Amino acid sequence: MLIKRNSVTVLQKYFSINWAVALLVLVMFSCNKGIQPDAPQEVYTVNVGKSERTISYLNIPLEINIKEIEKQINGSLGATLYDDNSFDNDDLKLRIDKTGNFAITSTTGENFSFEIPLSIDATKAVSVLGMKQAASTKFLMKAKFTSSYFLSSDWNFNTNTKVDGFEFITEPKITMAGFNIPIKSLVERVLVNYQPYIARQIDAQVASSVVIKPQILDLWNSLKEPILISEAYKTWLKIEPQDMLISPIRTKGNKLNINIAMKAYVDTYTGEKKLDKSQKSIDLPPLKFVSNPPAGFNINISNLLTFYEAQSIAKSYLLGHTFNFANNKYAVKVEGLEMFGTVENQMVIQLKLSGSVDGTVFLKGIPEYDKTTKTIKLANLDFDIKTKNVLLKSAAWLLEGKLEKEIARGMSFSVDDMLTQVQASVEDALSKEYIRGVKIETSTLKMVPKEVSISQEGIVSQFAAIGNIKLTIDGL
Repeated sequence: MLIKRNSVTVLQKYFSINWAVALLVLVMFSCNKGIQPDAPQEVYTVNVGKSERTISYLNIPLEINIKEIEKQINGSLGATLYDDNSFDNDDLKLRIDKTGNFAITSTTGENFSFEIPLSIDATKAVSVLGMKQAASTKFLMKAKFTSSYFLSSDWNFNTNTKVDGFEFITEPKITMAGFNIPIKSLVERVLVNYQPYIARQIDAQVASSVVIKPQILDLWNSLKEPILISEAYKTWLKIEPQDMLISPIRTKGNKLNINIAMKAYVDTYTGEKKLDKSQKSIDLPPLKFVSNPPAGFNINISNLLTFYEAQSIAKSYLLGHTFNFANNKYAVKVEGLEMFGTVENQMVIQLKLSGSVDGTVFLKGIPEYDKTTKTIKLANLDFDIKTKNVLLKSAAWLLEGKLEKEIARGMSFSVDDMLTQVQASVEDALSKEYIRGVKIETSTLKMVPKEVSISQEGIVSQFAAIGNIKLTIDGL
């Protein structure tokens, strides 16, 4: 009987231990699901610096002070414009002197009118009783001209000056022995023949004195050199000029307005300064004529948030955080987080979980810019289809949407400080005098989001800095 009781006791202990082990194993398998779904394919369609580039236009409204043109022409025209000191052919000696400066009287559209005040010394030889006698007179007049102006395709500033007649201020006449000798027609004939010569002198002087090309070429080459716009972010502005466009010249007050648009690739990049001395141009491309060059300019701003940086930000919010589900029946803890790109510009979030689920899950979302918060966020964040299929069989409670929302909150990357600093830096960089006598001014820029994409390096956000630029050239 004792043996029997001992056998029963031993048997009871045996079954009690095994049931405990079985229950423990059952609890472990029912509460801690080990999963390892297949990862989405890692794919990148964008490379930093190799994304599709867009053309920008830097509007360069040049202003030439008409008074400067006057000054140049007056400096080139001597005091005596014409001196015929012989009676040959017409019995008339004639000298034409300037009594004042060449002066522009009016400007309209593509033309300006001007006058030159003149003093005429005339000596007329006449025969009296078979003897030649000479009598002199002096009178005042204004010679009038009209010029149209244009920049040729080879960058030469030209005027096409035409005679617009003349006006006598005092009557040209000679009195000899009490007789009035008419010389007006003779003087007019000389002036009609001579005025075109003055017009040609003016055109030649304008062409030689109003020189724009060297300064624009200096600017063209200077703008090719990267400009440091943010020391903190090591951000450089890179301009690659491609073409030059021009619209018809217009006048406004005492200014000639020349609207030139530089067609260029304008981008930013981070890192060290990149120099390419071979890119220095020795000549400008021919000007291309358009009725209205594109207004304003557009600078492409690229900001790279590396996967390492993005992961660090997300980990600070998510790593070690425990999330409860189904009224605290289940819980998972985020043990690890990685990111990479996949098809259709989606970003994959790879989470290492422990707790009620032990293993790896994959979520996918599309990075986009939030204008309100000025952050890069992941839109439509959801479990990858292969992860979903695994969870449906083992941990469907994880698909209720809570984890996706919490992960999305951790995937918020602010670009506000970057945009503010880059905007201020670009405005400052474009407001400096790079060449003596050439001043660049820019309006307040507007930062406009373009697109967000995934590259092999990280999240690339593209912005356009839109504004107006004015280039003033002094001393022409």
